[in-house]
Amino acid sequence: MKVKVSGEAFDVRVVTDRGELTDAEADVMGGLLFAARNVSRIGIKRGFEALKKGVEFSVSIENPTETLTGRAGWLFDASVFAVEPQEVSLQIPEGRSQEQKFTLKALTDSASLQSLPRLEFNVIAGGRRHRFHREVRFLEELRTPHQRAAPVLDGQLAEWGACLC
Repeated sequence: MKVKVSGEAFDVRVVTDRGELTDAEADVMGGLLFAARNVSRIGIKRGFEALKKGVEFSVSIENPTETLTGRAGWLFDASVFAVEPQEVSLQIPEGRSQEQKFTLKALTDSASLQSLPRLEFNVIAGGRRHRFHREVRFLEELRTPHQRAAPVLDGQLAEWGACLC
């Protein structure tokens, strides 16, 4: 949080993990909710070979309020990643959504977390400007056993056969 005190007045704002300030008119709880909503991630399945060839994915933007207009552009280390298209225009009427397709390609064999691309939105809705982003994160898939009923703790292992315990 950032608190600015000037005489008898004060201004409280929530700072996101990328240093962005919430709207000055937002209250503290609203600011916390704004920060939580607007720093989510774009999950891409992990796979080195696929990333070298390029992975296509889509981002859906929902607009429950007034008409939203603006741009979304990628911020990334161009020596490590390529993203196409690098920027898109947004024009989303109230109550509608818009889907954008992108292709992410790895140009090197490794990358630091700081070099991962993030999609930055700069939009206007209801006469107010909003800036937020979506970060790329790579997902690992795991298979986990599932039992409809818990095994009985009676010393017999027959019910435990499907578990990887």
